[in-house]
Amino acid sequence: MESKMNIPIEEKKLASIPELGKVIQTSKKGVYAVKEQAIVEKEYVVTCPICGKPVLVKAVEPITFRVMHKTCNVPIIIKGVNPKKPTEKLVVMGSKSNAKLTWWSLTGRKQFILRVGKNYVGRKDDDNPSDLSLKDEYASAKSIYIDVDKTSRGYTFHLTVEHATNPVLINGKEQPVGSSFYLNDGDIIKLGNTTLTFKPAKK
Repeated sequence: MESKMNIPIEEKKLASIPELGKVIQTSKKGVYAVKEQAIVEKEYVVTCPICGKPVLVKAVEPITFRVMHKTCNVPIIIKGVNPKKPTEKLVVMGSKSNAKLTWWSLTGRKQFILRVGKNYVGRKDDDNPSDLSLKDEYASAKSIYIDVDKTSRGYTFHLTVEHATNPVLINGKEQPVGSSFYLNDGDIIKLGNTTLTFKPAKK
C-alpha cells in the first residue's frame, strides 16, 4: 500500500481544495460545463471528463470563462460570481412554509421541502441521522439546521451551523460553528462537496 508521504506536493494541495462540481457535456460537441458557479478569487478543482485528472481553476472576475485542460485540450465552461454576504436581518417569505433546498446529484436535480420547526442537514449517518441526509463523506453529520418559524406575517427561515469538521460556506463565506442568520431567496449553502440553494415558496 502506497504511503501518503509519497503523494506529490501538488496532489496534496489539490486534495485540500473543494471540487467545484460535476463536468457535463453541453449541446456543443466537445465542449463541457460545470453548472455550479465559482466564487470569485476562490480556488476549485474540476475533473477532466476525458482523462479523469483534476484541474485547478480560479475565477478572477464574475464572468463566464473557459478552462482548457492542457493534456486533453478540453474546454470547460465555468461561471464566476461575486460572493453575497450572509443574511443578517430577518426576512419573511410570505404566507407559505414550503420553501425548499435544491441541489444536483449523480441522478439529477433534487429538492427537500422544509417543514415548520428544525430541519437538520448533514452527511448520511445511521447513528446520527439528519432530516436531509447527504451522500457526501466531506460533510459533517447534522452539520446545520434551518429553523422554520411561523409569524403573524408569514414564515421565517433561520440557519445555524451545528457542526463543521470541514468548512461550511454560505454564499462563498466560511461560517464558524455557532453562527446563525436568516436566509434569503437564492442563498447558497455548501456542505462538503454538496451545494444547496435556498428557494422560498411563491406567495
